[in-house]
Amino acid sequence: MKKYIFLALLILTCWSGKTFAQQESMYTQYMFNRLIVNPAYTGTKDGLSVTALYRHQWTGFTPFNGDPRNLTVSAHAPILDGRSGIGGYVTSDWMGVIQRNTLAMTYAFRFQVGKTGAVSLGLSGGVQQYSFNNFQHNPYNEGDPALPNGAFTVYRPNFGTGAFYNNGKFYAGISAQNLIESKIDLLKGTSADKARYYRHYYLTTGYDFRVSDDFLISPSGFVRYVQNAPVQFDLNCNFTFVDKFWVGASYRFKDAMCGIIGFNLLPQMRLSYAYDYSFFNMNRFNTGSHEVMLNYDFGNVTRTRLQIPRYF
Repeated sequence: MKKYIFLALLILTCWSGKTFAQQESMYTQYMFNRLIVNPAYTGTKDGLSVTALYRHQWTGFTPFNGDPRNLTVSAHAPILDGRSGIGGYVTSDWMGVIQRNTLAMTYAFRFQVGKTGAVSLGLSGGVQQYSFNNFQHNPYNEGDPALPNGAFTVYRPNFGTGAFYNNGKFYAGISAQNLIESKIDLLKGTSADKARYYRHYYLTTGYDFRVSDDFLISPSGFVRYVQNAPVQFDLNCNFTFVDKFWVGASYRFKDAMCGIIGFNLLPQMRLSYAYDYSFFNMNRFNTGSHEVMLNYDFGNVTRTRLQIPRYF
């Protein structure tokens, strides 16, 4: 069996940052990319918000000759005087000869809870495209019948739902993706044709501690669960200075330590970078993961102090 068949089995079995774990893409800066995992986050900003994120995972992962990469672009905005929100996102994942593209639309309805709190209920719906392209790489041995020839593509629906609460300082969200557990059926005639996409559950929570006018502490957590895999979680804490510059660190259970740094390019634009260092067996095969995020908020750009990182 050649390395690309193994790679195909690996990526179809676990599309994630940890072998035999969750299938969804891994994000270190989940606090700035929340729409992807919870549609109830839609419309929580003051106006149109656009985010682009690129992740290069496991750089130098030479055994498979195909480091996982992800590109995500999302946008959302409030409507009906903030009582609802609409949005959408596009994602592309590459790993060797396998590629997955997702296009989804999101909607959320929000209602007031108490004097300062709000609860949002959201839905997402879209389509996922899975592709296997053997023409992208040359196998070790030509003519091996175990390696399918040509290119294969399938399309599968994808739906999600979620709830999100925030009161300006504290937030908590719960969501589920891949409500329809579609069978992938990409590489017929191999063991990969038994792969299916499983329902994923997410829990996010965090709090903004305003220590002073110039110093903000923002701890947060991100829990992920999928059938037949152990629960995974990230613990993060970001420190923001003069609402213009922030640094942070994350711990991903039994996987990696991560560092984050970012700053405001403009009052309404922010840029941040994250680096992951794998400290388990994976560190023998890679030199870490890199992630870059760029966000632009079109709403309420006249305010003089923008709280960064802005979770809500």
